Amino acid sequence: MLENIARRIDSFLIHRVGLSYTLATRDWMIHERMQYLSGWVARLPGKVRVLDAGCGSGLSLLYIYKYYPDRIKEYVGIDLRIKHLRDRYRFVGVPHRLLDMELDSNWELGWFDLIFCSEVIEHVIEDESLFSRLCAHLSGRGVLVLTTPYKAFVTRFGQVLPGFDAVSAMQDGGHVRRGYEPAELERFGKSNGVESVDCRGLGRMSIRQLRKRHVIMKNGEYLNTPRFNLGWLLKRNAAVSPQCGDEYWTLAMAFAKERQCEAVNHFVDEGSGAGLTRDEVHKNEAGR
Repeated sequence: MLENIARRIDSFLIHRVGLSYTLATRDWMIHERMQYLSGWVARLPGKVRVLDAGCGSGLSLLYIYKYYPDRIKEYVGIDLRIKHLRDRYRFVGVPHRLLDMELDSNWELGWFDLIFCSEVIEHVIEDESLFSRLCAHLSGRGVLVLTTPYKAFVTRFGQVLPGFDAVSAMQDGGHVRRGYEPAELERFGKSNGVESVDCRGLGRMSIRQLRKRHVIMKNGEYLNTPRFNLGWLLKRNAAVSPQCGDEYWTLAMAFAKERQCEAVNHFVDEGSGAGLTRDEVHKNEAGR
């Protein structure tokens, strides 16, 4: 009962206050990912049909509604137990559907110009199958945008914070992998006829910051979230390629069908700030 009341209050404040409210209640790293994901709407021509596979609380829909409402043909969010989000986002003025669905089932929703999959693939045992299903839903001009823990970061900080790199042997909601390296996801892409057109690191974090977060989260002091977010809002750390160091928690990559790579790279290179192209990623890896 208390959970339902909390959800209603949260939904009311999202409706009345919007993104400003979520900046005080959602971790800054989530917002950094949402900026990266939703920013791709502006990089593609015309109106786009968007799929958010593993949409969680539906924050990406709020970002799209705030910044790109006229660019959306349809938004479809899928995840487990998200029925309550239909009422929460009823006010959102872009065509959207929110569907309860298991991501590792045989779902089929048609073609999409832009597919998000944020912090999901590391939870799924059959990760290659999920990647393939996402690629199968890409339209001819489609782009798949994916974020996941950066394995080098998790490995490094796991040596400092015991248990930080722990994984589950079963698909029980936790991480079944420590994360991924760019080359691993590029291998998935090659098997599915898509190539990486962007690669960067998000969520820059020092050991001191991580220790502090660990203590606060362990003690359940979630009211400290605004304090964490204030520093991010003031600094807005520039995102760089994970190949430059292992201080970035999140690996963010975008993939396009091979025949579309040149067109997508044009949008990336024309000042979109989308990060490194596939060739630059390989150049950095060769120099490591």
